[in-house]
Amino acid sequence: MRKLLLLFSFLAFYNANSQFYEDFDALTTFPPPGWLVTDNGVGTINWDFNVPIANFQINNTNCAFMNRQNIGAGNTSQDWLIMPAISINTDDALLFLTKQGIAGTQFTTFQIMASTGAQNDLSGYTTIANWNEIELNPVYNQPTQMLVSLNEFAGQSTHIAFVRTYTQPTASLSGDRWLVDNVSVGPAVHVSGTVSYSDSPDCTNGIGIPNIQVEGVGDQQQITVFTDADGNYTFYMPGTSATVTTELSETISQLCRRVTILN
Repeated sequence: MRKLLLLFSFLAFYNANSQFYEDFDALTTFPPPGWLVTDNGVGTINWDFNVPIANFQINNTNCAFMNRQNIGAGNTSQDWLIMPAISINTDDALLFLTKQGIAGTQFTTFQIMASTGAQNDLSGYTTIANWNEIELNPVYNQPTQMLVSLNEFAGQSTHIAFVRTYTQPTASLSGDRWLVDNVSVGPAVHVSGTVSYSDSPDCTNGIGIPNIQVEGVGDQQQITVFTDADGNYTFYMPGTSATVTTELSETISQLCRRVTILN
């Protein structure tokens, strides 16, 4: 089943109906209570606050920040930021804002992993989302809002982890930074409707799709579209009080900057 994550004009993060929310702004030490910062033992830099905020920020305030570092050619670092255990309900999703620090490919992989076991047992985590630099932030220094379904963990107490993996190809410093903010876990709204667009998306080549028509969906910042084998569409939106109108029509010059294909 193909999932299209459509990110519209504004990056306002919906959290009114979330069962978990963290924006890192009220903290004086890192990580937040109940969170865990750990790694695979390669490198000396770990997840922390964005310092200085003037250079590395999403909303002009605190966010979680993993800096890059020189770990030596051929070495692989894996840096974990793990949330406290959360009871996952049916149709819950993880939402967060994300940004990077450097343009182009820097040999970095960004993952969301989850475990129903002990928070510090890294062997118990499975990957539920995986991106390279271009997939996560097509425009590296513009925040992107991401949604990851947590349905497979419904009814279970689950730890969710942000994992940055980097294998250094040469002796020179490379790798990208990862900024994460407004982390939320909560329900999504289901709305039936139809969607059409003028061309098939080809985000690998950066080909833009000029027009998208979404029927039955209101003015939302984020919509996830699930398609089935018969071509039917179901829309998922953050929160439980979405206003639904008859049609939403968007003209987008570079749709690939707003679409993430989740397999």
